[in-house]
Amino acid sequence: MRTSSVIFTFLFLLFGTPFAFAQNPEISILTNDGAYVEGLGLCFNVRLVNPSPQETSVDVLIDPSSTCTLGEDFTLSPTTVVFPPNTDGNMSVCVFSNLDGIVEPVEYLTLTLANPTNNATLGDNTLTYTFYDRDSITNNAPCQQVFISEYLHSLVNGGSRALEIYNPTLSPVDLSSYNFRIYTNGNTEPDTSIYLSGSLDPGEVYVLASPISVQEVLDVADQISELLIYSGDDAVGLYQGDQLVDIVGIIGEDPGVSWPAGMRNTSSAALTRDSIIRQGEQDWHISAAHWTGYNQNNYSHLGSHFMLPCDSSGNIPPTITIITSDAERPEEMTTYAFAIALYNPADTETTVEIKLGSNTTATLGADFTYQTGPIVFPANTTSTQYVSVNFLDDTIEEQDELIELILHSPNNSANLVDSVWRITILANDAQVSSQNPAQDSGLNLFPNPVRAGEWLSVQTSDPTIRYHRISNLSGSWQHQFSTTDWSTQSGTLQVRIPDAIPPGMYVLYSMDAAIPARKIIVE
Repeated sequence: MRTSSVIFTFLFLLFGTPFAFAQNPEISILTNDGAYVEGLGLCFNVRLVNPSPQETSVDVLIDPSSTCTLGEDFTLSPTTVVFPPNTDGNMSVCVFSNLDGIVEPVEYLTLTLANPTNNATLGDNTLTYTFYDRDSITNNAPCQQVFISEYLHSLVNGGSRALEIYNPTLSPVDLSSYNFRIYTNGNTEPDTSIYLSGSLDPGEVYVLASPISVQEVLDVADQISELLIYSGDDAVGLYQGDQLVDIVGIIGEDPGVSWPAGMRNTSSAALTRDSIIRQGEQDWHISAAHWTGYNQNNYSHLGSHFMLPCDSSGNIPPTITIITSDAERPEEMTTYAFAIALYNPADTETTVEIKLGSNTTATLGADFTYQTGPIVFPANTTSTQYVSVNFLDDTIEEQDELIELILHSPNNSANLVDSVWRITILANDAQVSSQNPAQDSGLNLFPNPVRAGEWLSVQTSDPTIRYHRISNLSGSWQHQFSTTDWSTQSGTLQVRIPDAIPPGMYVLYSMDAAIPARKIIVE
């Protein structure tokens, strides 16, 4: 005891305070649980504090309670997060939800951090994603009942609110039996009921608006009500009498901030019903995907609505639509595919042709090829077909080039929706300045030139993007940067150039289509 007292006294005199022992590293998931429509790429952050002098890693495991299937419903990268020595901060893990063309129920994915190294402790270590299907459309009674055609929730310019309904029938509809009911904060009983009035002609809309809305909204309003108050997490139902006709959100559930709606959500957005929707839906898990979202200050769609019509008997023909967004891809990627979906299948197979659009600047046969011939959908089957576009990587110095493909000439009187798809080929052979090969905005690389084994700083317009790849100009060699050779320092992403890379010109590009490839010199 006397010896210990002497040692403690010596340490106190030497340092002025008792000796402090290092804390173990701590790893946590920073991102909250969330609900989304399938087909999105989602990244979440894993944070390390109290870094170790050694490399620290943690595994990302799929919880057995998950109803999503790896490879079929989603992909996950990386499955092990590695923090460099003496480095704290955030690392990204990305989940890519597949748009599979299969009608399926709501699915859940729970991810868990496990097996940390260096005696690291785990904080919040689970995350659950809820995925709503994008392939379900209710068509048991099309064009027989009014439905909600636009939903506006805005937090700018005073906070506009508006609900629009559309009459898809062939006769005028008496609105006196209809009412909107608002369920706030997860309540199971409505807090507010707003009754409508007047008559709605076929193919026309009726707009209910809040009096504090901007003038552009008030100019198209058929009814103004001070009772129209809701937030993005409140359910709004359209009723005929006491019968629910259509709904935005889920009665009895509080999502926290908003529900997913198309590629946006119900908070701070203008949502319009897709043209292939011909009736209301009581299950938001199905109808959440049937909206196109716009900025919350976009009021241009209020006051009118376009729906693909039913025939005189109330039947609907097949609908064919491109469901892949326009894209930009590097020339060396070689192959890219876009998806075409069929809804409301016929009793016989449905076909559609593809042709080049007039805006195409790439040369067929020299810059690219694509799948020709009719696209065939089986009879009585809602399905998705994929069309491949092949890039021909050359050594010709040229500008970025556009491919435009257009659907045409369907059979079975099928309707075409979103029938044009464009992809830009990012050239990899254009001359660049040796002083600044990454001079274009959106992706800045420095130092450039860089030496093998050195760290390269990557500044992008979207700092959350973490997946970059480097390849030679021919595309015959490539290197995907993993968690062991990138880090974040002072908010700037850094990637480590491979040690064995020969000197020369290379291409670095992001996995995100919005950021173009940039050339880099390795000395």
